[in-house]
Amino acid sequence: MCATFISIPKEELRKIIREVEFNLEARPADEDTGVMHQGHGKDKVKGEILRLAALAQDDKGGAQDDVGGVRGDKGGVRGDREGAGKAVYPKSPVPVVVPDMSKPEAPLLEARELNWGYHVPWAKTPVFNTKIETATGLKPNMWRESILERRCLVPSFGFFEPHKTATHPSPTTGKPNKDRYLFTSASGPLLWMAGIYDGDHFSLMTTEPNASVVDIHPRMPLVLEPSELTTWLYGDYASLADRSAVVLDNRRVA
Repeated sequence: MCATFISIPKEELRKIIREVEFNLEARPADEDTGVMHQGHGKDKVKGEILRLAALAQDDKGGAQDDVGGVRGDKGGVRGDREGAGKAVYPKSPVPVVVPDMSKPEAPLLEARELNWGYHVPWAKTPVFNTKIETATGLKPNMWRESILERRCLVPSFGFFEPHKTATHPSPTTGKPNKDRYLFTSASGPLLWMAGIYDGDHFSLMTTEPNASVVDIHPRMPLVLEPSELTTWLYGDYASLADRSAVVLDNRRVA
C-alpha cells in the first residue's frame, strides 16, 4: 500500500507540457488550465505523450536531498528547472496528467489537480490504492468503470514504503517505528505511476512487488517506464501488471 509520494509541482508539470507543445509547434497551453491544444487523432496523442516522457527524463543526474526529495542541479525536474516536489498523502490535491479524446478540438493532455482517494460509503477515509488484479478481475468491482474509461498518469519524484519488519526506536518516545524507504527511478528524476480517476478524485494502481521492492514491502505502485505511458492510457493496460523488468533505486530515509 502506497500512502506517501513526492509529487511534482503543478507549475512544473505545466512547463513540461508547454515544452512539448512548443516542440510540436502547437498553440501554447492555457495559462490557467495547463491544457495542451495539439492536433487530431490518437496517434498524435501517443507521440505527444512519448515526447512528454522524454522531456521529463532529460536529466539523469538528479540528486536526492536530505529530506527525501529528488532534485536536479537547481532543484527541479531537470537541471534548468526551479522548485522541488513535496510529500503528499491521501486526501491531498495532486497534479496528474489526464487525457481527453472526446472531441477533436478538445485538449489532448491536461495537467489537472485531483484529490488523492475515492470516497466510498463503507469507509470513513478515502480509498487511495487500487489493486490492478481486482480492477481487471472477472468479479464486479467499484474500479471497473474507471479503469476501462478513466486512466491517468501520476508523475512523481519517488514514493515511500515502510519496511515489513525492520524498525528503529522513535527519538521522542523510544517505541519502535518501522524503517521508511524512498523508491526512485533508476533512469531519471521522474517516476511515473499509473492511476485511475473519477470526477476530481484519483487512486494509485498497485501491483505485486518486483525485485527492487519485495524485500521491503509486499505491494508497490504500478510504476510505468516512459515507453509504457501510452500503453497505460490507450493500449493493453492489463499487461502492465507485471513490473519485474522495472528497476528502482531505494534508500532508507527514516
